[in-house]
Amino acid sequence: MVENAVTSIMVAPLVMRTQLSAPCTHVQNGVIMSTGPAGWLSFRVAVLSNKLARRAAQRVLASHGLLLTEWRVLAVLGEAGPMSAVGIAERTAIDKSWISRALTRLEHRDLVTRTQDPNHGRRSVVALTQAGEDVYAEVATGSRARNEAMLACLTDAERAFLFSLLERLDRQADQLR
Repeated sequence: MVENAVTSIMVAPLVMRTQLSAPCTHVQNGVIMSTGPAGWLSFRVAVLSNKLARRAAQRVLASHGLLLTEWRVLAVLGEAGPMSAVGIAERTAIDKSWISRALTRLEHRDLVTRTQDPNHGRRSVVALTQAGEDVYAEVATGSRARNEAMLACLTDAERAFLFSLLERLDRQADQLR
């Protein structure tokens, strides 16, 4: 079953090749290998992420007046509960200054609160307000549906394999810092 997942995932670069012109390509084991952007993992992941984020922003986030970074903050707090801005930045891999600006906007809209961390005098703890929880619940429902629609083209085995690869790549990215 995993072989099918590998085969399906390896075929994907063939689709991308028709959209991107790579300066130097060759076929290796049925996969088009490229020295240009079509062969760069970071480029491919960024393109996919941008497509998904743009569609999410157009459909769901705009109706709630949320920017993508604001939604990501709400999503982290909605799933993990109260935490520091640094914790949010670490979980989202978004620069702390962007998180700070998003928190200020969310606080002005009464979607989050910041309170002093009793264990750390210079740190605040960010939490969703009831309004923030309501917005999170509503947007998360749409996000889960979009996520399921995106993954519908994969079998259960392919999904498991994809997420296992993503975990490995995430750990590898941490090592490259």
